[in-house]
Amino acid sequence: MSKIERFAVEESQYKSALIELLNQPHCDDAEVKRVKDAYEAAKDRHELAKTLLVSKSEPEVKAWERGHYGPLPFAGNTRAEKAFEAYKMGSFILAMNGNEYADRWCRDHMGVDAKAIKAMTETTPGAGGYAVPTIVQETLVYLREKASVMRQYARVWPMKSNALNIPILSGSVTANWYADAAAITPSDGTLTQASLTAKKLAALTVISSELDEDAVVAIGSYVAADMANKLGHEEDRVCFNGTGIAGDGGITGVMQYIYALSGTKANIASLVLAPAGSITTPATMTLATWQSGYGKLPVYAQDTAALYCHKTLFYSYIADKLVTLGGNSYSALAMGVGKEPEFLGYPVRFVQDMPATLTANQPFAVFGALDKGCAFGDKRGLNVQTSYERYFDQDAVAIRATERFGFSGAIDPGNVAAPGPASQFPGSVIVFAAQGT
Repeated sequence: MSKIERFAVEESQYKSALIELLNQPHCDDAEVKRVKDAYEAAKDRHELAKTLLVSKSEPEVKAWERGHYGPLPFAGNTRAEKAFEAYKMGSFILAMNGNEYADRWCRDHMGVDAKAIKAMTETTPGAGGYAVPTIVQETLVYLREKASVMRQYARVWPMKSNALNIPILSGSVTANWYADAAAITPSDGTLTQASLTAKKLAALTVISSELDEDAVVAIGSYVAADMANKLGHEEDRVCFNGTGIAGDGGITGVMQYIYALSGTKANIASLVLAPAGSITTPATMTLATWQSGYGKLPVYAQDTAALYCHKTLFYSYIADKLVTLGGNSYSALAMGVGKEPEFLGYPVRFVQDMPATLTANQPFAVFGALDKGCAFGDKRGLNVQTSYERYFDQDAVAIRATERFGFSGAIDPGNVAAPGPASQFPGSVIVFAAQGT
């Protein structure tokens, strides 16, 4: 905070104290005079500082551009734009904790009266908090969508109610050859439905009032990124590998759904089993295992296909084989290096909420087109609220984020039939799973 800003805060504090005194039914005249003199002196210092300390020839340095900080995960084309997004979030948090300068900045730059919001949460404890302004919520929405891989690549369906049925073509029409004037036998497409049921996911964080006003960008960056990451990663965990239990929000992930299509795993068209012994000996699972899964994917799904797996698993079960190829073979086959590797010509997208190692009789990776095989239902946008009353005794403000979404991995799972290209028809998502030891 600059000297001019500190003088402004001082002036504002004395002004508030004077107003409070004058509103008392029996105020002390001597005390009123003392506070009034202090207010006028602070006002004079503020005006003098604005006159003498501001150089008209030098460009103004924005508050969010002063600090030195690491990479920021916010939207924006430049570092300054990203810092501004972090500064908005941090200023709102400071203002909710009673910082006068941050409160005035929020009013001037965001049109947000944080002091009024704080007062409302203190006087209405049963109301469950007060909604964070849209301009702050937008930052959290952006970060959550960056954190959730499934939300980025699955098809997102808006949900107007708690349930949504999606039509699926499960049986196709047929084409046959006929002689001239021969009757054509009709064949009807078969429609089934996949159901999306909205579930509630929430995150809560408590921020102490003992915050450094010179670290506004860092505060905003930490709080926003942490909350958004927790929500986004939990979406990935259940949408990829949820088992339908209460701890997974009742959601069955796409890997578990396809893996459970039949007790006879060889009959699941969209499933590839790793060789026995792969759990204890990674070298047992050769590139041929992955090739068989890639070869199963239908042509209609290949345009948006990618391999989804944990980073550790990729480097333990794929990259180790690629390294041994060496030379041109390695680069031509994989390009499996760096933060955005490719494998067999398709992108590899790391999902750190998928299994990092192989577990007996459990799926561990997905290859395919999530936009064709999965449906992500967005019932309600991210709802963020604050409450000062709940942690009043700790001099802290609570920030709560909730969302409601549904998920189905049953959009295009392929069929269940005896092994063979004439009987099995894989869907647009291929699942890799480990066998028992």
